[in-house]
Amino acid sequence: PLAKSQLHGGAVTCSAFVGESLVATGGEDGTLRLWDARFGRPALVLNAYDAVKCVAHSGFQLLYGTAAGSIVAAPLAEGESPRTSDPFQTSSVQGTGDVSLAALCFLSDYDFVSVDDEGEIVRWSAS
Repeated sequence: PLAKSQLHGGAVTCSAFVGESLVATGGEDGTLRLWDARFGRPALVLNAYDAVKCVAHSGFQLLYGTAAGSIVAAPLAEGESPRTSDPFQTSSVQGTGDVSLAALCFLSDYDFVSVDDEGEIVRWSAS
């Protein structure tokens, strides 16, 4: 391996590339973490207050889904990756109910789909 890091305090449940050199990971420990992939160092830790089950990135947003069924948006500056010193401004997009989210996938910069652990697929617009 080129680099090795202890990512989370429990199981890592999801990951996504964010820009050219950052990777977002979510875990059972209730955190979403941004990592500098070049050096394997954490750049930012966001407390999600629940197990993070899925994460997706488009050019403008980073979304994560929780075990409680919430979808949370962490907007990024237009056309830029987040800087390591910039805090996320999070806001809940919408909850899907009492089921855990299994996957998130962007269809465009603002439209995405969610899939829950019961197999329901929902199309959303974050614009």
